[in-house]
Amino acid sequence: NKDEEPQPNEFLLGDRNAGTMHDTQRLSGAIDDILSDHDDEDELKEQMRQITNNSLDVKKIRSTNPFSALKRKTTRNVLHNIETLSSTRQNLVVLEGWLEKKQSVPPYSWLKRWVVVKGSHLLWSDKEMTIENAKDRKERAKWNNTVHLMTITEVKIVAESKTKRKFTVNVTTYGKKDKSREYLWRALNVEDRDHWVKGLKQHIESLKKMVLYLGKEDIDD
Repeated sequence: NKDEEPQPNEFLLGDRNAGTMHDTQRLSGAIDDILSDHDDEDELKEQMRQITNNSLDVKKIRSTNPFSALKRKTTRNVLHNIETLSSTRQNLVVLEGWLEKKQSVPPYSWLKRWVVVKGSHLLWSDKEMTIENAKDRKERAKWNNTVHLMTITEVKIVAESKTKRKFTVNVTTYGKKDKSREYLWRALNVEDRDHWVKGLKQHIESLKKMVLYLGKEDIDD
């Protein structure tokens, strides 16, 4: 059964202009390894504007980002930098395991969920399972729900929790109607909670750096 939460928006970054068709395909492939499809281009642009405008590190990141001067660099340099970031993402901490998620509707029970971070997605199911390709919608549809990491605006520990095992994941999607939602999770212990909170922040930050690396000027075209 699907969880009651609505499906958040997904993302797509199109091909970049390249010197050759081969390089264009490689560049597109490198980006697609990190970002998934999006059906509504207008919603995508709005989401990307919000991300770049709301990030406190935008100026800092762009000041050292080779992509801020994208048009002044060769395609092969761009490819090298994207692939370096892709490699960094591949070395991120593995996030998968059992957590409990509190229902957002009565009876507000705690539901045991198998949770995985794969590619650009946070996915959960009521049974233990694997996903080979998180970009494949048919594979994602097998899960109770999925959240694109770029829609996560905050991951934080619930300080007032007696057991110190809870944390929240806040999700916001931008479009014709902005939507916000908070997911309340409970880990097995304090160490597991800290592992998930720290790991999720690392995955999200890495993905946002890639998006900012591509430059805001490209999403306003």
